[in-house]
Amino acid sequence: MSQSPYGQGYGQQAYGPNQYDANQYGAGQYDSGQYGAQPAQNPYEAPVQQYQPYAQPSPYGTAQVAPPHPQATMIMVLGILSVVGFSITGPFAWYMGSKALKEVDADNRVHAERGSIVAGKVMGIIGSVLLVFVVIYLIFVFGIMFWSLSQGY
Repeated sequence: MSQSPYGQGYGQQAYGPNQYDANQYGAGQYDSGQYGAQPAQNPYEAPVQQYQPYAQPSPYGTAQVAPPHPQATMIMVLGILSVVGFSITGPFAWYMGSKALKEVDADNRVHAERGSIVAGKVMGIIGSVLLVFVVIYLIFVFGIMFWSLSQGY
């Protein structure tokens, strides 16, 4: 029989009897007897480690987060409305924002809605300034209108 230059022919064993064990490569891991039995640990898998999905707690303690202020959203909405065109809501947002900030600052806990309260108060101040300008403009326009009517123009 002639030797092939590319190795053994089909169906011939190259190195003698079978030297591999079936369980060595995981072939016997599912023949444990009953269905639903846990398979044997795969030796090629990395060990499963339990990771915590969140950061570890600070060694200095954590801040106590207070619930949001009940009027924070309303102050923000009034402030936005005062800047957009309903300037009459500006003084209300300014007053309610100042009052809510005093309540938040009196509490030692961190409030999640403090930024919304400050933003609503600032927009309320801007809306109040716009309201003052509108009132001054209307007084000027009506003053000129009444003056021109009294002069007979």
